[in-house]
Amino acid sequence: MFQASKKAQQKYIPGLTSRPDDQPLPPGALQNAPKEIPQELIESFKNGSKQAVMAVHEFCTLKRWPLSFKEVASDVQSFGTQFAMTCTVNGKEYPQGSARTKKDAKSNAAKIALSIILGVYDDVVEGSDDENVVYDSMGRKLCTSTGMTQYESAAKKSIMRHLNMEQHLGGAPQVQNPVTALQQYCALHSMPFEIEVGDEKGPMGFEAFVLINDDIVGEGTADNKKDSKRKACQSALNHLKEQDEIRKASEVVMTEEDKIAQICCLKLEDVYREVPLLAQCKTSFAAFIIKRGDGNGQVVAVGTGNSCIAKKNLTLDGRCLIDSYAVAMARRALLKYFFKEMKSYYDGSKVLSIFEQMSEKSCMLKMKDYISLHLYLSEPPCGDYGFYTEVEPTPSPALTAEQKDLVGKGAHFPAFSEEFPGWLCVKNSLQEVNPVEEEDTGRQTLADLETEELNVMSCSDKLLLWNIVGIQGALNSCFLQPVYVKSIIVERHFDHGHFCRAVCCRVYEVLQESLPPPYHINHPTLTTTSLPSPGEGQHVTPLCMNWSEGDEKVEVHDGNTGRASDMSPHKAGANGASRLCKAAFLHRFKELAKATEQYQLLQIPSFTAAKQTAKNYQAAKQAFYSHCVQIGVGKWNRKPKEVDSFGK
Repeated sequence: MFQASKKAQQKYIPGLTSRPDDQPLPPGALQNAPKEIPQELIESFKNGSKQAVMAVHEFCTLKRWPLSFKEVASDVQSFGTQFAMTCTVNGKEYPQGSARTKKDAKSNAAKIALSIILGVYDDVVEGSDDENVVYDSMGRKLCTSTGMTQYESAAKKSIMRHLNMEQHLGGAPQVQNPVTALQQYCALHSMPFEIEVGDEKGPMGFEAFVLINDDIVGEGTADNKKDSKRKACQSALNHLKEQDEIRKASEVVMTEEDKIAQICCLKLEDVYREVPLLAQCKTSFAAFIIKRGDGNGQVVAVGTGNSCIAKKNLTLDGRCLIDSYAVAMARRALLKYFFKEMKSYYDGSKVLSIFEQMSEKSCMLKMKDYISLHLYLSEPPCGDYGFYTEVEPTPSPALTAEQKDLVGKGAHFPAFSEEFPGWLCVKNSLQEVNPVEEEDTGRQTLADLETEELNVMSCSDKLLLWNIVGIQGALNSCFLQPVYVKSIIVERHFDHGHFCRAVCCRVYEVLQESLPPPYHINHPTLTTTSLPSPGEGQHVTPLCMNWSEGDEKVEVHDGNTGRASDMSPHKAGANGASRLCKAAFLHRFKELAKATEQYQLLQIPSFTAAKQTAKNYQAAKQAFYSHCVQIGVGKWNRKPKEVDSFGK
């Protein structure tokens, strides 16, 4: 027993003493086994709440890996004092970190080593949350608002080289985040870009923007700066890829409708650059296009919106907008463009104007023969046509081959049925669209508004009216012959039979006998486009937008109030009156009266009286109203008389 105990206590020396039969584990060996790395440590390192040196020490302690730092010669070229250190973990030396102090160099070395070990490649390349970053056309980071030093830049390049080598040797590829993806996309297309991150947290969180050529192409909001930056880059990437699709589509042979749709979508994008927040909202879009001969066309008026004024916001001073649906807004913008062109003609610019004189003895103008007007709609107009697409999606009877050929030449084959008799419809601020009541008197009063909503004629019905009396309106008709659209293009839910019924074929040809020349029933070409529909936002908004050729800035207004919004790039007056309100058009009317020396028009006491001076226009409109009653589609609903009684 004594000998066995002595053998067990004898120190083992290889080659001199015999190996013990059972060598016991040294004290604390179980406690020295590697432990699992807590996720909190990784996250605190990634978000910067834990210093890199402390984080790598804790990491190596848990892993039971040896850790050391060594000062080395710096790889960074600099005229100033510089220090560099490398971090060696478990026998492997990682790329050096450089800085102007030894402390910062050690911190950068620790950050590089742990970043590589954890594989957080994208987070390091992406940069800090706070920095505003500029990338050149090769995808290289140029500078940041927080002053990223050349040492940090060199460190990040080292990480990139190291990780690329590990992936080449069989390491798992890293999943790109949007910042890296956008960087590579822009480098591939030689496109410099900039990322800006807001310093203060707003109601929606921190805001970040991606800019290319000073234009915002992407934006994002989130609770922290890093996520907002990533969302902005993803938004920009989606936008750029969508533009690629549009450009690819433009390279193939396109129809005339496709060309018009394309220039309209591009104009909408230009407009959204002034108010990028509206690009995130779900709304309808309408545009008028002027074509000179066989040219590609020019967008001259734009409108967006899906709302009407609430009755409580209706005023009698002519300063509020009542109908803020897209086609109504685009049409009012077009009327302002017509005023500009007429004023230009009367001021002597006769060659460039789209109008010309009827005769030498008349100051009346007409559109030049080689110029045509076209309308683009992103959505089906509400009312008779909207019921088909939204309420009763029943396609019209299929056209025969012969009919399709005739449609290509301008023929219409309207679809009528018991479900779709062609009723006139009204809409309101609650976005309700209903057929007019049989017992409707045809005009609301202010007393009616105490118990019911303000009714406005539907977009389908307004298109029908404009195909009878022209698009130019009553005031312009004192100086301009009727102007009709040559074609209407609907982006979505196109159906020939229902569409032609809604916008022109509900009336009978006998109406023509009651129209004073040159007013007539216009049957425009009705088509759709083969281009992919542009993306739209998800948020519903009462905000609407208008622009016409010659405007320096876009105007934004609230459809519920009928007044300009505080966020509008074009600033309205103190009362928020839109440049497209009735009062603004009465002012333009008097400007044209001066230009044509029709001074008697300056004495007109009210907006109503000014509209009544267009005798032929009013005669054509009254003939249309009577015809609608005679054929049984309903009475045209008019606003209270007081709405148009203002004088200035």
